[in-house]
Amino acid sequence: MCVFFGLELDSDTKRAVADWRDRYGLAHGQPVPADNFHLTLAFVGEVDHRHLETLTQAVDQWASGYTVGAGRLVLDQAGYWQKQRIYWLGPEQPQLELARLAVKLQNLAGPAGARRQRKLFVPHVTLFRSCAEPPPAPVVAPRIDVHYQHFTLFETLQGRQGVSYRALQHWPLNR
Repeated sequence: MCVFFGLELDSDTKRAVADWRDRYGLAHGQPVPADNFHLTLAFVGEVDHRHLETLTQAVDQWASGYTVGAGRLVLDQAGYWQKQRIYWLGPEQPQLELARLAVKLQNLAGPAGARRQRKLFVPHVTLFRSCAEPPPAPVVAPRIDVHYQHFTLFETLQGRQGVSYRALQHWPLNR
């Protein structure tokens, strides 16, 4: 199974992101279904059930003794990554605590077979995939609050209607 760690968006936030995308995100690509909106913290990749259990136990043990705060970020910039051909929303302000969490989760995922990520952590919500060209600058800048109280281990599921994500386990973040 293919898994990753991320932040879930609540239904109101998903609606706000979808509304902004539908009004102002003029990209020519494959729109991501609103139900799939999330912020990836650490991609793990393919793992078997034994490695998945090892991973969740490692995160359980680490999370029981470490304090990571719940928080808020603002999706206030739109961006485009040419190599990946995706159009996204993300926060303009650096998210240092989330970056530390992402690095820690990536390190914990190593023994489960995850490849080391060489990319800098950039929190974002993917709006479109397979964009044929860079989208024009939006007429109205985004400003969408995201509140998070936990992080989640997701499984990527491939189906007839495309990709979907299933939450496997949540870990609370302290307030």
